[in-house]
Amino acid sequence: MREVTTFGKIQEGVLSISRRGDFGESIKLLGDCRVMVIVKRLYKKRSTKTYNEETGEEGYGQNGYYWHIVIQLFCDGWKEMYGEPISIKKAHEILKNECNYLERVNLKTGEILKQPQSTASMTTVEFEEYLDRCRAWIMEWFGIEVPMPNEQTKLFEIA
Repeated sequence: MREVTTFGKIQEGVLSISRRGDFGESIKLLGDCRVMVIVKRLYKKRSTKTYNEETGEEGYGQNGYYWHIVIQLFCDGWKEMYGEPISIKKAHEILKNECNYLERVNLKTGEILKQPQSTASMTTVEFEEYLDRCRAWIMEWFGIEVPMPNEQTKLFEIA
């Protein structure tokens, strides 16, 4: 055994470990050795699907909304503006470059370099902020209004 993992919570500065007894027994199996202990805050990751218990309808979730609505409308705008299709992968790369980047300043020239950042490890809140920037950029660049997640169902019902 090389690794022991468990979950817990911190309340009022005190760490409580889930199934503390089992965790202790597992640690004994490691034997005498050096270890690294990391306490990492858990965040809710964005969902791939949603389910409305009241209506029984399935939805896209944050991830599906991004790939099926935001990216698709970006691709539509690109084709209309430039007369050629663009892959969803390339569309994603462009949106990351325009809406999710770190600015690096060249200390000699003062020029600014945009360094795109991954969206994979974003929390639900961070990803929603990214979606806001994407919707604004698509509106500014292509003049296309990207519907909010709760408006997308209406879009498909009308079409």
